[in-house]
Amino acid sequence: RHLNMLKKIVLGIVRLMLSGLLCTAGTHTHKDAGMSIWFPDDWKVTADGDMLEATSPGEHAYVQLMALDVETLDDAVETYTKEIDKIVKNFKTTSEGENKEANGLSIFYIDGNGFVEGVKMDITIALAVTKKAIVMIVAFSTDEHSDEHDEDIDDIYDSMKAI
Repeated sequence: RHLNMLKKIVLGIVRLMLSGLLCTAGTHTHKDAGMSIWFPDDWKVTADGDMLEATSPGEHAYVQLMALDVETLDDAVETYTKEIDKIVKNFKTTSEGENKEANGLSIFYIDGNGFVEGVKMDITIALAVTKKAIVMIVAFSTDEHSDEHDEDIDDIYDSMKAI
């Protein structure tokens, strides 16, 4: 139930046709984005066209990576803000945002929460700048199950590397 809701969120954001190609968990390379990312072995990972999606066991957490068609980081922030506001009700940031340099990437993180179809969600958004693209990585987890997925989501974000 939560997986379908989360997929609707992301599909609305990116408006892409999905190919539904199942991948194995582990480290994945997104050549168009110019980066790699790791997902836990027990997560289901799919490559859908130019995006990667990963879903936790129990389908209470969902992560997506995609290269954005924008020129600047400000454009990326404006894009995700408009789209999140359409999908997430009462979206509120819970952090001021953090800039970080890691593994060859310049990354801006922001945390928030809100309601999607009546379910409270914790949301982390990262915008990573690579030599090839500005990449958005979004993690959704149900508020009820966020504690059990925090470590995996942190490890996923920490795994991001420029290629």
